[in-house]
Formats: sequence, structure tokens, C-alpha cells
Amino acid sequence: DNVEFKLNLDDTIPDIIADRGLLRQALNNLITNAVQAITGPGSITVRSWFDSQAGEVVVSVEDTGPGVDEKDLENIFEPGWTSGKNGTGLGLAIVEKIVFEHNGRIRCTSLKGEGAVFEIRLPLNSGVKNGSNTDS
Repeated sequence: DNVEFKLNLDDTIPDIIADRGLLRQALNNLITNAVQAITGPGSITVRSWFDSQAGEVVVSVEDTGPGVDEKDLENIFEPGWTSGKNGTGLGLAIVEKIVFEHNGRIRCTSLKGEGAVFEIRLPLNSGVKNGSNTDS
């Protein structure tokens, strides 16, 4: 109830070959994590744009939660890593796997106490390595 959602989507992004269901799952996991991280009033912003120089479609999920400790940034995509009390530690590992299946990259930037930004970069003509692999 205390979370404001903002969208800043570029409607001129070129089409990419991707598994819509897998990317929906990845974004759902990122947004769910962001909602769970925000303990009081806060906001989540989803942005998209085309980086023409890199030839990549970029989607970011930014939150105003407590952020991630710098020492944890290198481990957040490892299965089992969680900072939450109720998490399984699989959400971000699944997101990373989905992004990698699309020949993409994901990174997190964060300062403790200032929220986190998860940025997904997908190349235009990558295809999907294994789009049928939705349950693993």
C-alpha cells in the first residue's frame, strides 16, 4: 500500500527475439524483491530504453528500499543468497539464468540506505538459448 509504481517506458524500442513468459517472470521476480525490500513508503520505477551504441534493449527496476551491502553485491545472484526473512534465495538466481538464456547481462548497483537498481541488457539479435526451460 505504501509503494508507488512509476513507469518510464520507451515505446520506440526495436523488437527483439525473446521468450515473453521468461522475461515476464524475470521482471516479476525483480519487482517482487523490490516490494519486499521497501519497509515504509517508497517507490519502484521500471524504465526501458534502447542503447543504440551497444545495440541493446535495456530494462531497469529501481527501488527506494534499504539497498544492498557492497560486500553482498557479488553474491546476490547465487542460489540460496537472500537478505529477506521469508525468501528462498532463488528469485535473483532465476532472473540471472533467464537473462543469460537471452544472451543478455544483468547487474545491480546499490548504496546501502539508498535503494537498488537492477539493469537488464538484451542484445537485439540474440535469440533465446533455451526458451522452453521455464521451470529450472
